Amino acid sequence: MTFILAEDAAIKNYLQGLTVSDEKAPTRPVKVWFGYPDIEVTTQTYPYIIEKDLHGQRIIPENLGYVPLDNNIENSRKVVRELLANSRKIEEVRDGIAGVFFHPFLKLDLLKELADSLKDAGVNFFDLRKQTNWVKGKDNVILTGSQAYKMNLNNSYLYEVYYDTDADILKKAFSPERVVGEISKDIKLNPGEFY
Repeated sequence: MTFILAEDAAIKNYLQGLTVSDEKAPTRPVKVWFGYPDIEVTTQTYPYIIEKDLHGQRIIPENLGYVPLDNNIENSRKVVRELLANSRKIEEVRDGIAGVFFHPFLKLDLLKELADSLKDAGVNFFDLRKQTNWVKGKDNVILTGSQAYKMNLNNSYLYEVYYDTDADILKKAFSPERVVGEISKDIKLNPGEFY
């Protein structure tokens, strides 16, 4: 399944009525979800974990969207209700995963409302910190689970921080000198810790 710009009527018309054959049924209609008509959608997302994309990354879907910052709490609550309604579409997919991004600066009662409603609907949750994941930028990395990484630094200090399961700092380390070139590290973490 792919999110497509809602305004793209030609693609919508082309895809509507297509069928696929698989182990579920000899023919079944292709279901297409369209993004919000007033928000430009520029990525594709799927209801499954992608173990390795073209860049070697493990992609965990954020296919339901996010709760945007809004000074009017009622607008934010409306978005939460929309996310909950969209989560029901995932139920049409066998072993589908629904993901939401929640900004840490938003009111936590919105997250509680969202999580409680999903739990009440029978949704199972998993803790990303207890899995082996990584996010890599040009000169930074975030890791969960023990793993090795390589990174190129350009005249920068290496600053490392290890966090426990409650996000309290376990250890900090700075390189004594600026680093130029590739570094390789093998990071050992207990379940729930991150680097």
